Amino acid sequence: MTPLGTFGDPLIDEEISAFERRRCLQGSMAVDGNDFCYVAGDIPRIAYYSIIDGSPKELWRDTFYDSYYSVEGKQVRYSQTGTVGLTHRVVMGGDYIYILFLDVPIAKANIRNIETFAADIVFVYDRKGHKVAQLNLDKRIYSLALSTAQNRLYGIIYPENKVISFDLPEFD
Repeated sequence: MTPLGTFGDPLIDEEISAFERRRCLQGSMAVDGNDFCYVAGDIPRIAYYSIIDGSPKELWRDTFYDSYYSVEGKQVRYSQTGTVGLTHRVVMGGDYIYILFLDVPIAKANIRNIETFAADIVFVYDRKGHKVAQLNLDKRIYSLALSTAQNRLYGIIYPENKVISFDLPEFD
């Protein structure tokens, strides 16, 4: 397969090394029809794109949680106490985008501890870039899927590795 081309700007403005781009900006993408979005794993930002006249165009971007970092010598340095959060996954469908987010300091994120690995916050955006809700889940999950037909979010409970579903509320 031949790529159609590249597009979009990095989700941080500063120049960083290729290693830092891979480390900090790897993340999750979701696609629905001609629209798609990208969220970085370590930096709580989202970019939303649409195919317009056959080419992808960025329509908006947003920071959905406070982030405290600096760039020194093309390397990203996080505030050990101020930088909170890891983005696990993004899904989209219908009128909304759902971002599964872990709200612990990055320095404390640990796969061996449910409180510092599995997430219990879902940020909800509409397709115009407005944050419309923050859903607080009763269970911590580490994966996310969406059924627009059933109006539900699905996840995997950590550490049991069982599927769980959540009925979605109506958004104004």
